Amino acid sequence: MPAHELKLLSLLDVELESSFLVLARNMGIKTRVPTWGILILGNPEGPILVDTGARDAEIMQRLGMTGWATEEMRLENQLAAHGVAVDEVIAVLHTHCHIDHDV
Repeated sequence: MPAHELKLLSLLDVELESSFLVLARNMGIKTRVPTWGILILGNPEGPILVDTGARDAEIMQRLGMTGWATEEMRLENQLAAHGVAVDEVIAVLHTHCHIDHDV
């Protein structure tokens, strides 16, 4: 059986209040954090994508947050950096239902 490879995909940066991440920690202080996806390679049927990132950075405004996504962070470009096209992904697994996992 071939070894699986996990590739970290940088999909979106979000600025939010620190206490959103850890309850009551650094209340009122904004921090910028990355949003990640994972590409699983080495599966005989094809690549698997874990979490997809947001369709666009503006969606974070619904939660009072600011999102940033460069052209490089677009899902298609993150996959292409590992030699994978979107239509080659055989399965998508969302680990949780958040606004930043809606592609």
